[in-house]
Amino acid sequence: MHAQASLNERQRKVINKLLDAGPDGFGGGLTTRKYASMAKVIKPTAFREINRLLGLGIIRRNPGKGRIVSYGLILS
Repeated sequence: MHAQASLNERQRKVINKLLDAGPDGFGGGLTTRKYASMAKVIKPTAFREINRLLGLGIIRRNPGKGRIVSYGLILS
C-alpha cells in the first residue's frame, strides 16, 4: 500500500492498535486525546497526524455531534 510508505512510526502504531481492537473494541472510537496518549505526543501533533490519516483515507470521522469527535478505521 502506497499510503503505508508515508506514515510515520506513531501513525502505524496507532493503526495497529485499532486493528488489534477490532471494529467494536476501541471504546467510542479514536479521539485526539487517545491518539496523543498512545503515540506519546501533544494534542496539536495528534490532531495533525489524525488529519493526515483522514486525508489518506485510512480513517473516517464517526457520525455524531458534540465536543468530542471520534474516528474509526476504514476497513474496506
